[in-house]
Amino acid sequence: MSSQSKRFLLPFLFIVVGLTLTVLVVNGMSERLFAAKPGYNLLPVVAGPTPSDARTLLLVVIPLYLVEFLILTVPLACLMLVANRLVKTTAYTQSVMTLGTRFGGFRMTRRAVVPAMFALSSGDLLLSFVNNWPFQSDSTITGVLATTVLDPLLSLLSSMVVLPVALAILMPTWALDDSGIVSHLKPKQLENRRPPDTEGVGRWYNSYIGGFALLGYPITMFFRYFYRPFFLMAQPMTAPNIALSVFTTIGLPLLIMSFVMPVIILNELTLGWTTNIVRRLARRLGAREVQIERIAPVQSEQTPQSDDLKLS
Repeated sequence: MSSQSKRFLLPFLFIVVGLTLTVLVVNGMSERLFAAKPGYNLLPVVAGPTPSDARTLLLVVIPLYLVEFLILTVPLACLMLVANRLVKTTAYTQSVMTLGTRFGGFRMTRRAVVPAMFALSSGDLLLSFVNNWPFQSDSTITGVLATTVLDPLLSLLSSMVVLPVALAILMPTWALDDSGIVSHLKPKQLENRRPPDTEGVGRWYNSYIGGFALLGYPITMFFRYFYRPFFLMAQPMTAPNIALSVFTTIGLPLLIMSFVMPVIILNELTLGWTTNIVRRLARRLGAREVQIERIAPVQSEQTPQSDDLKLS
């Protein structure tokens, strides 16, 4: 097996384990919810009881994400490239940097963290604004059933509904980063006592949504799985209940990441196609090819040599 094939082992393993666990968790919670509330319809827009609704959503989301990648990634990456050029045109210029070719399975897996956290935090936020739509709200579901079954189920499924929004923002940034498009200060700006500043165009966008995800996720999870059950609903803070809240907070992003991984693998497989288009547009906007700058210490005659440092 070649090294290029080996780097997909961890992502594929992550997908298999994550999707299997997600199906088991969703089926278990939806069956338990259906047994307790047979009249509750999780997704009114889909015919069938709650377990059928949940399984239908799981079946359609991954193909939807892959189609979204093929349709939106390149056009949105081009729009982001133009927008960055217009916003930073006074002080910055764009270049195409020659990058290395290494991008292993660990980096692919790490790339899935931000969209998963963004989808989870935004999913709960969306539910609070639109009264759980497209899911049915039911005020009669309270107590342990709400905090241990309905809330985790809604968090998981609502994040899958919001995930296309996160991917629409992040997939173009991957294409920009993989293409080596950077913005850096113009030479004249260095004369104004400004240090050199070089940043990937994709990372410039990614930092905003990444900051929101890293800040919003813990706040959202703390409110839903700690403050709400233990303080608002006065459930006992026993070791099993606390352990369940901790496990839910840690486990949900890992499950969502398994739904992001197929898109990341597709991004790797289509890398030649996406990078060629993005680089071609960048060159039309005036970007030039640059090499990675190597930083080395300045040698001076006053710099003490190793022999001079020895004590006599």
